[in-house]
Amino acid sequence: MPTPGSSVGLADSAGSVSSTGPAGSLPPTGPATSVTAVTPGTDPSRPAADQSANRVLGWFSRRLAAWKSPATTEAHRQDDSPASDTRPADPVPGGASPPLPHPDWTGGSDSAVEAVQPKAPARRAAPAPDFPAPVQPAKPVAPRPARRAEVTEAATEGAPCPNCGTINPPGRRFCRNCATRLDESTPDTEGAGRSRRHRSGSGALTRRLILLGLLIIVVLAAVAFFPLGERLYQDILDKTSKTVPAVPATESATAEVPGHPATAAADGATNRYWGAPAVGASIEFTFPQPIRLLTIVTHTGPSAKLEDFQLEARATLVDVTTTSADGTTADLTLNLADEPGPQELDTAISDVTKIRLTIKAAAGLTPGKHIALGEVEFFRRS
Repeated sequence: MPTPGSSVGLADSAGSVSSTGPAGSLPPTGPATSVTAVTPGTDPSRPAADQSANRVLGWFSRRLAAWKSPATTEAHRQDDSPASDTRPADPVPGGASPPLPHPDWTGGSDSAVEAVQPKAPARRAAPAPDFPAPVQPAKPVAPRPARRAEVTEAATEGAPCPNCGTINPPGRRFCRNCATRLDESTPDTEGAGRSRRHRSGSGALTRRLILLGLLIIVVLAAVAFFPLGERLYQDILDKTSKTVPAVPATESATAEVPGHPATAAADGATNRYWGAPAVGASIEFTFPQPIRLLTIVTHTGPSAKLEDFQLEARATLVDVTTTSADGTTADLTLNLADEPGPQELDTAISDVTKIRLTIKAAAGLTPGKHIALGEVEFFRRS
């Protein structure tokens, strides 16, 4: 058993001494190691440098043992601390310099420790995951428009297209602009220009002819349908306007019976009448200004009373002729029933200035009797 102040060392299985150090700082155990006491001698003249070297070798031995035995690493670290080495230093003879401090206390021996102590294997970096990691959504940025190089079409020599006039290179079967089939015997450029101008001129002439034909059709339609349109317009006004009596300015007859003048036919009384001596006699009424004649109301016979109605002959068929302000005439037929009372005839004639009534047939006409026309009334649009 070593005594205090003696040096100890570790020997490996081959028996070689690996390190020496203080007895109190030996590791408790270690794999494949044995402890051998070494007495350096008691010669007081032993150099202090040898003693410091032995102390360094002992520290290396303890570190090696701690590395080989991980279970006792913590205990060895505690033993290796500077506080655990409480053995007093050997006396320095002749006032020599004191021994070097423990390697743990200086930074100069760290390189020696690193040279002796094996390095731990380096850790391999974890492989990057195969799946993509989540990323923060970014604001979309519109791609910048790419600038296209301007392509200038080289001048092409060849025949123009008969449809659009585009110049096509020789050998093409179809136009490169409108895909019209190109004739193999296409005329030259000058002839094609003349042909194109000719076609454009003929097209303009055709369009003019079509427009002229449409205009003629519109004019003819207006002329043909104007009376119908005018009649329709007047009919609407007739139905929406008020009807008032139209009083004639003058009355005249081609023949009349004494005591029964033509003026009695428009005096407003049904017990006075115009007496015509025979069939064929006529009576004419004139108006001071043109009127829109709507209705003619006729009272036939000498009286509206039934017992006096058959005392004279009664007109049953009358021709009505109207004359307008422009001289045009209109003929109507008035069929009268052989009975007392008013009988209406709708006319709807514009600008009427004169009306003539001609008796064509009569009932009860016997010798000694004449034809009686009781009253004639006219109505116009207000």
